[in-house]
Amino acid sequence: MLTGQSGRVDPVYALSDGILILFPFIDDHTRICLKFRTINEVDILIQQALEPNADVYIMIKIIQIRIPLALDFLAFFLALGTYLTRIVVLALRAMDSQKSR
Repeated sequence: MLTGQSGRVDPVYALSDGILILFPFIDDHTRICLKFRTINEVDILIQQALEPNADVYIMIKIIQIRIPLALDFLAFFLALGTYLTRIVVLALRAMDSQKSR
């Protein structure tokens, strides 16, 4: 519920409790998620669409890891680098397909 101790709606309770980085897995409806909760807690989740138009998702927690600070930064930057590399590759493919036309 999104209410605080006073009984009023508090928008802070609607916020995520960590930073999520999603990677497409088998298709667009299944993703692997790294969730960085605190400075040394990382969750690995699977996100699955419950509807064909992907409006409703379910997230299944596979494992919760407490790691040292250096490994947390390493995992975060590797995940971020993989995500940015995917964006660059997709942009280069789009530019290549426009050149071939």
